[in-house]
Amino acid sequence: MKQKKTEMLINNKEFYRNLTRLALPIALQSLMLASVAAGDALMLGKVAQDEMTAVSLATQIQFVQNMFLSAATAAGAILGAQYWGKGDRRTLEDVFNIMLWVCGSVSVIFFLACELVPGQLMRIFTHDAPLIAIGSSYLRIAGWSYLLQGYPNVILPR
Repeated sequence: MKQKKTEMLINNKEFYRNLTRLALPIALQSLMLASVAAGDALMLGKVAQDEMTAVSLATQIQFVQNMFLSAATAAGAILGAQYWGKGDRRTLEDVFNIMLWVCGSVSVIFFLACELVPGQLMRIFTHDAPLIAIGSSYLRIAGWSYLLQGYPNVILPR
């Protein structure tokens, strides 16, 4: 009996079509995030060590933001799955809206911090003045991408 269920799952083309449809956007989002970090490293590999180090430290801010966003979307997904199983679509919509609001708020906070106090953010990771200056200028530019980070995390949770 158990083998028959396994065979049904393996031969279920609709299941794999749905799995691909769900997994592909998530994989593409992760690929794009990794590509940005790799692109930064490749571009900065040709410049001085200070720039490479400063950008590496500055990207830790994005890592921290991603931890907040991942926690919010994971909690929302778990809660949403319970309401989905219960058949309560209205509350599921409310959970989704709360996730959008929380992730949007986190993104705005990180954007504002990168734009208004990048030096203080850099001081979390280093006390070297040249690295703080270089990393701060990087954060002022990269902060704009942090502003848009929350929405895709809600739409395509990990």
